[in-house]
Amino acid sequence: MGKRHAIQGLATVLLGVIALGASMGVEVGAAVGVVPPAQYTGPPSTVGTDFWTTFGANQVIPTPDYIDLSGNTATTATVSVPGSSFTQDVAITPGSVTSVAVTGADMTSLDGTENLAVHITAGAPVSVYGLEDAPYSTDGFTALPVTAIGTDYYALGFDNAANPQYGPSDLQVVGTQNGTTVTITPSNNTASRTAGVPFTVSLDTGQVYELVGISGLDLTGTHISSSAPVSVLAGAKCANIPSGQYGACNYIAEQMPPTTQWGKDFVTEPLATRTLGDTFRVLADTNATTVTIDGATVATLDAGQFFETRLTAASVIHATAPVLVAQYSDGTSFDGAPNADPSEMLIPPDQQFLNSYTVATAPDSRFTNHLNVVAPNAEVGSVVVDGVAIGTGSFTAIGSSGFSGAQVEVSLGSHTVSGPQSFGLSVYGFGAADAYSEPGGYAAGQVANATYLSLSPMSQYPAVGVQACVTALIEDQGHLPLAGIGVSFAVTGANPTNGFASTQADGRARYCYTGTAKGLDTVTATAAGLTAKSVVDYGGQHGYRLAAGDGGVFAFGTAQPFGTMAGNSLNGPEVGVAATPDGQGYWLVAADGGVFAFGDAGFFGSLGDQLELNAPIVGIATTQDGQGYWLVAADGGVFAFGDAQFLGSLGDRADLNAPIVGMAVTPDSKGYWLVAADGGVFAYGDATFCGSLAGIATNAPVVAMARSVDGLGYWLVGADGGVFAYG
Repeated sequence: MGKRHAIQGLATVLLGVIALGASMGVEVGAAVGVVPPAQYTGPPSTVGTDFWTTFGANQVIPTPDYIDLSGNTATTATVSVPGSSFTQDVAITPGSVTSVAVTGADMTSLDGTENLAVHITAGAPVSVYGLEDAPYSTDGFTALPVTAIGTDYYALGFDNAANPQYGPSDLQVVGTQNGTTVTITPSNNTASRTAGVPFTVSLDTGQVYELVGISGLDLTGTHISSSAPVSVLAGAKCANIPSGQYGACNYIAEQMPPTTQWGKDFVTEPLATRTLGDTFRVLADTNATTVTIDGATVATLDAGQFFETRLTAASVIHATAPVLVAQYSDGTSFDGAPNADPSEMLIPPDQQFLNSYTVATAPDSRFTNHLNVVAPNAEVGSVVVDGVAIGTGSFTAIGSSGFSGAQVEVSLGSHTVSGPQSFGLSVYGFGAADAYSEPGGYAAGQVANATYLSLSPMSQYPAVGVQACVTALIEDQGHLPLAGIGVSFAVTGANPTNGFASTQADGRARYCYTGTAKGLDTVTATAAGLTAKSVVDYGGQHGYRLAAGDGGVFAFGTAQPFGTMAGNSLNGPEVGVAATPDGQGYWLVAADGGVFAFGDAGFFGSLGDQLELNAPIVGIATTQDGQGYWLVAADGGVFAFGDAQFLGSLGDRADLNAPIVGMAVTPDSKGYWLVAADGGVFAYGDATFCGSLAGIATNAPVVAMARSVDGLGYWLVGADGGVFAYG
């Protein structure tokens, strides 16, 4: 057992982290007593009012167990173990941590179910953290509320393959609804289970199933699925990190996020005072997932497989499919630093960063405490700790990621960290042969399912000094809204600024700013690897341009003319005009496919030198970023240039009932519609077919189409001014 028996009677270590993003809602709770959970209506995150968790296996039994609670609203909470007689009501004071010593919650089963779940309810949103404080075998975890748990998980812990006398890895599954069926597929043999062979257990509310592995056979990669939402924890009874002959070990644990919350993009910052870097693991959920670190491919993983490495510098981790990433502190006998020990800390994807945190360090003076901050480069100098800005000299750029990292030593106690945009935060500390580490909190939205991002309105024209607001909408593949995803907003142009908001239950995040200078602004929303833009014209008016067949351009309102083809000899008449995203340029297209760029419009190619088109060009449409365009011909042929993707066409069909007359593009530029003169609509890519006029007699032929802002519908317009709406 080594070092863990050297000293007894250590002071209790209390870990508390408040992760309250600025956009999160708060509701007033219930009266003092056994507190029923308030209905929490904010976006899913590590904050909530109803939690089910437990304490995992530790090499030291009995283990001093603690639940730490914090919140930004004065309220009352109840901590109980329904399977025992333990229950305690506590008052929550804003800005401080309330600790509850929990008795009767030690799991002892190697493969079995016990009624030892810990239930926490509160009258207002709180953060909940568990801590096992066995001497020299300490670590904590961040609990997830019931609004942020799911039904599909993988376990991520650690093994001791090179030093198997130390404690094995383990996992716990907590039931939150009666009659829940849990299917577990172990990644390695245990004393009673076979690797790769699924088995099922049944859990009622408050029951916990625990599986403990065999020393040297890691349970990382074990798959857990359930018929109803469950909480899942994973770690190791006493991990030696890195795995090797290094003399001693430490308990590690984290509560696992469901796979819907995994991400593809991660930015890491080394733990302060380490001499040999940190151990990292990347765990995959999808077959053939390619992992790169700082641009170099390091692994291709199938579902349940992980890649382990050591990083000595801040790095960028990217995966082609969602992954789970953990950063581990190494043991003192490996690292050589006088204060160190193993601990486990999940690294949230940068799409789950918040812009405001309140964290509490371990209150024990044995620990030296630190914060790691990973912020966008534009935010360097704007992140403040307890009202004092972190100096720009404390930050170091992390390659070309657009982020910079800082290590900040902080005093014992609570600390508030905030900034204008989202950033990542972790809190950790090192003592004599001891360590703890936690993410500072994170949004718990379904980042892995984010497919669509749109921004509305696409343009607006406020007076100088009047607030302008935009709304981002994030949806999954089925166009269902996704809550709890952080959205960063960057304003460039006449009134540069930035901001942050999280999507609410309707999938929308609203951002407002006030322009003080006249001119054009471009608002760019970024979230979950997606981007959308809109234009704000301060002090301007609505405007538009008309293009004539001879190449003439006529501008009205705030629209500016940047050039014309009038007076030039054209091989074919002009048939379309399309503006750049910021309105500071446009393209003209002629019937022969010739393209002419003006203003800030880039020329990406044309068909003007191809004299044998099967049918004349009838329109042009641009990509969302203005770095490409499509041309469409009357026979339905589609031609892509720049970053526009060819997604299909009608050019090889001879059975069209009427010529194609127009085209519209989806908000993410990954799909488009073609419309024919008879009102027939043809959808490609992620464009959704919502209906058409094909086969319906109309008073006049259709001449154009336009999509709705969110891309979930479109209008067709007839030559007589008739309008037909779909979706």
